[in-house]
Amino acid sequence: MNETILRIILGVTIIASIIIAFVKNQFQLLPIVLFGAIAAHFSNQAYKFTHEKFRLDLFDKRWDIYERTLEFCSSVFSHGGIPKYGKNEKQNEDIEKALIAAHESFRGIGLHRAKSLFGEDIQALFTDLNNSYAWLTSYQDRPEDPSDRQKWAQEKMEHVKFLLDTISRISDHFKPYLYFGDYKKLPANEFWIFNWFRK
Repeated sequence: MNETILRIILGVTIIASIIIAFVKNQFQLLPIVLFGAIAAHFSNQAYKFTHEKFRLDLFDKRWDIYERTLEFCSSVFSHGGIPKYGKNEKQNEDIEKALIAAHESFRGIGLHRAKSLFGEDIQALFTDLNNSYAWLTSYQDRPEDPSDRQKWAQEKMEHVKFLLDTISRISDHFKPYLYFGDYKKLPANEFWIFNWFRK
């Protein structure tokens, strides 16, 4: 229900109760009416607080997947693919973190979490990311045949380019799920939970 309508109903109820108590000389009902009005006010505030808490919890879960997706794309792009485990410890560590990030965002359990938190647009993006992940992990080695090598290099470049494109546009993809409006322009008292009679 609209907050203004609730305020009007609450105000009319309090005024009507006071008038009825005054006309019938039953002032012992007045504290009960005031207590009921205060209880209604606090229950409304509790509802708003719970609603905002739910939004923040949802935001935290979505942000984690967003962060993991960006971590995967950035790491794989910086290494030009998903190289095999080698002697370079730093590279091995980065790739291992990227693979874990992939499984926490768009593969494995992360895929199921993402399906419950995002719409079909993000699921389509994750399907494309999964396809790139599968290709990059399956075709890590360069083919020996020169004709196959050119095709392999072109396909690898397309997948890495897709990851770069995803990095540059990831905030646009996730904006409908992670944007809370222009909160920086709101005055400080806008966040106060007991801001009932301000308007």
